[in-house]
Amino acid sequence: MCGICGGGALDGRLDLPARAAESMIGLLRHRGPDGFGAWRDGRVFLGPARLAILAPESGAQPMSDAGARCHV
Repeated sequence: MCGICGGGALDGRLDLPARAAESMIGLLRHRGPDGFGAWRDGRVFLGPARLAILAPESGAQPMSDAGARCHV
């Protein structure tokens, strides 16, 4: 089973130190030991952990659309 962590700021910048983000992802290692990723802009942080059951070579996360405007 995969896992995801993240945070967001509705007003202003997200004040989440890199060390805290890494710690959040680290706590998910048992949920998805096959892949880790992180995406961050000024207001949002996403950190997935992936368990590669199907298509292990093509499922890098977080995923973005072709224009890199939407991230999941």
